[in-house]
Amino acid sequence: MELQGKYKEMDELRKQEETRQQKLKKAREELAAAELELESLNPYELPKDEIVSVLLVIGYIIYTHTCVCVYIYMYRMYQMRRLFILR
Repeated sequence: MELQGKYKEMDELRKQEETRQQKLKKAREELAAAELELESLNPYELPKDEIVSVLLVIGYIIYTHTCVCVYIYMYRMYQMRRLFILR
């Protein structure tokens, strides 16, 4: 009886080791496939032209907004001066 228990335990350990080896083999294969895929990818380059054009648009918007604000301020100052002069 005790001997059969030891054989069962050995058989169970053998099965666990086989399962572990299969998982390890599968993981290695997946890693190799991922490395091949990574090698085949083109290196990433920043879209510099797009970034520059977006920055130019943002700069233009800020510039025009600033100009409009300055124009409005100057126009209000002009109106206030006119009011004081006409009184």
